[in-house]
Amino acid sequence: SLNFDMAVKLGGLVDYKVMILVCDKNDMPQEKLLENFSKTQTARVIGTWKALNKFGSKDDLANNKEPMRRAVAFAQRIDLDGLPAGRKRDMTVASKQYAAKFNDIVTAYKQHVIKRGQEALEHGEPPSLEYQQLLEHEGICDCKHIDGSMSSVEKTNKIHWLQNEPEEGHCKILFNVRCLSEGVDVPNLDGVVFLSPRKSMVEVVQIVGRV
Repeated sequence: SLNFDMAVKLGGLVDYKVMILVCDKNDMPQEKLLENFSKTQTARVIGTWKALNKFGSKDDLANNKEPMRRAVAFAQRIDLDGLPAGRKRDMTVASKQYAAKFNDIVTAYKQHVIKRGQEALEHGEPPSLEYQQLLEHEGICDCKHIDGSMSSVEKTNKIHWLQNEPEEGHCKILFNVRCLSEGVDVPNLDGVVFLSPRKSMVEVVQIVGRV
């Protein structure tokens, strides 16, 4: 019997690395980047995108500049149907919403940073580190959604999509709600993303075990 800890110490497995999103309100643009997406949701999307591209990562993560290629992201709800407008709706992570709008937000964010960087250059000021990073990385994400209400054929197709080799410079993200926490094997999965807090240690262990 070889447990996980022993396997890591023997070099047979690579230990987990945890990246935590910290967002200062001063870092966020004053205007909304996308309609019907709160600043909190926007920060989660941008933070996820940066983590997958290893922006600002330290230690040995920083030495390997290659972006992640496959990730599974865990949301709270399938969609926002039935939730009234207000703080609860603004804070709730919906899988379908993220899969549909993820790239729109990233594109709007890139345009925002590049515009600010160009304005800085015009005024003879150094552009931000983010501006320089964006010039080096396209960081394109291909996003899909999966949930338990889908047929077995449809779910299998989504898993196969995630398993297949991504295009060069692309990262695949499969957003889900309580659908991929256990019993799913995706070789070469680079990471899992918790888009909202988790209270169940068992659930966290099962999800982290996907990597």
